[in-house]
Amino acid sequence: MYRDSTAYDFERFAPKKKEVVELSVERRATKSATSSRGWLVTAVGVIVVLLLVAAQLNCLLQTSETSDEITQIKKNIEVLKSENTRMQVELEGKVSFTNMETAAKEMGMKKITVAQTEYINLCDQDASEVTDQENGALAAVQELF
Repeated sequence: MYRDSTAYDFERFAPKKKEVVELSVERRATKSATSSRGWLVTAVGVIVVLLLVAAQLNCLLQTSETSDEITQIKKNIEVLKSENTRMQVELEGKVSFTNMETAAKEMGMKKITVAQTEYINLCDQDASEVTDQENGALAAVQELF
């Protein structure tokens, strides 16, 4: 017995045996299965692509509709702003001081003069008086007894 690995090394260099296998029947069966499987994969791929294109078109349509709505709302805002400005000018015209002055003169009103000004002193009324304790309510009760 040899405890050497040289025998194994020679086997590596030895010519290999050729195996002949007939695959003609099996090859035909696998080709038809492979071709039908390939057709199915292609059909599924086409359907997926068509669905993605349809989804993209739907998104673009919704975006377009939303943009149209935004544009219309912006136009409405501009119309309302101009109407607001017009109404503010009309209100200021009705409430202006010259109009108020004219209306006051028509009613017979005049501007206040210095002679019409009167001053009232309210400080004297805030004072309080202290009476003698003998004249208070306690003294009156004592007098009764």
